[in-house]
Amino acid sequence: LHDRLVYYRTEEGWTLHRLAP
Repeated sequence: LHDRLVYYRTEEGWTLHRLAP
């Protein structure tokens, strides 16, 4: 199992979001 991790910029700072395959 391999998750795709995406960082996106928000007003509060950087957020890590895990995408399901």
